[in-house]
Amino acid sequence: MKTGLQFQWILVVTALMVSFAGCSRGPLTGTVSGKVMHGDAPLTLGKIAFVNMEMGTGGSAVLGEDGLYKISGDIPVGEYQVYFANAMKSGSMDPKDLIKTPVKQKYQAAATSGLAFEIKTGANVADFHLEK
Repeated sequence: MKTGLQFQWILVVTALMVSFAGCSRGPLTGTVSGKVMHGDAPLTLGKIAFVNMEMGTGGSAVLGEDGLYKISGDIPVGEYQVYFANAMKSGSMDPKDLIKTPVKQKYQAAATSGLAFEIKTGANVADFHLEK
């Protein structure tokens, strides 16, 4: 009898392990990087943000000196609205360290920017050319 009970527990534990293994994958994800131009020059002030209002997900990155950015970490695949925002200098919480983006007001909100990008699995490159 004891062996039968042990065998049942082994079956239960095995079934649970198999079911959890199938659930651990999570959503499909991708990464995103690119370059932002502002008129004829790279946009070097502020940050770029991707937001998917339906899923409640997104990511952002501070723009580099050459207009390049890379959002660290994986982002769930899907359609994202893109906008540009002010940023803080790395590691600072002091309001005097605010980096203001020079882009037009319309580019500073997801609802008005008119910019969208679909993130697919794997590496994605999203370059943007903003009018001054």
